[in-house]
Amino acid sequence: MSISGMAATLKLLPTVALQWSFITLLDYSPRFVKRRVLAGEYTGAALERRLGMRIGGGWRMFQALLRMAAISGSPAVPLGAAVPPGIWVYEVDQAGSVQPVDLATWPPKSAEEGEACKEGTPLPLVLNFGSCT
Repeated sequence: MSISGMAATLKLLPTVALQWSFITLLDYSPRFVKRRVLAGEYTGAALERRLGMRIGGGWRMFQALLRMAAISGSPAVPLGAAVPPGIWVYEVDQAGSVQPVDLATWPPKSAEEGEACKEGTPLPLVLNFGSCT
């Protein structure tokens, strides 16, 4: 690992440690505390199942959280890079609405489809790699 990579990892440690601590603390909390914290995410039978679970995984979980934070913290795509197949691409128009773009048929052939974006016009690219929100 390079010095810059180690520095970036060190910056993530406080955040990851806080996330890991919260998960571990929640795992070992009394049921009434867990119920209160998890009531916003789960209801009914799903809440009851979740109350009986422990999701913390010790050191392996800490490492996984650190890897995920490192990946999501540096989503670098170089200018002009090809988008891998199977990733949905959305065109954001001036009004802020989002329209899906099929790269297999881009650029659009008809004038009405391609009026806003002509061939050679750079598109803003938004990639979503599995966020939970």
